[in-house]
Amino acid sequence: MKNVMLGFNAGDTFIHCFRGANGFLFAYGLVKAIDDAGRYHSDYQTSSPLRPGNVGPDDHLVTKISESAYLLAKHRGWPNETTGVNQIIAFSNGDNSVLHDAEQAIVSPRHQQH
Repeated sequence: MKNVMLGFNAGDTFIHCFRGANGFLFAYGLVKAIDDAGRYHSDYQTSSPLRPGNVGPDDHLVTKISESAYLLAKHRGWPNETTGVNQIIAFSNGDNSVLHDAEQAIVSPRHQQH
């Protein structure tokens, strides 16, 4: 299986989308380490009770997001629907219009684009 996380470094944050029989599962990750064999060790968070199980090489996609976008996802309870995920990605790409007023203070001071 090809490594969909090539170019990631320890400390990078991302959204991992898995396609399965029951639809999509979105998991938010933080790369904790990359070992000498090139294997990535990451912490994953999701609001879904589903787990990806066996995933084929064409059944998932990883998108790097900013640390502030990761914090926004955490604040929003790890969105697991397309609209919420798209807002996290948009914010990571610099679109502050997706923020609610109360979220400005939580994420804006740290907002950095990747």
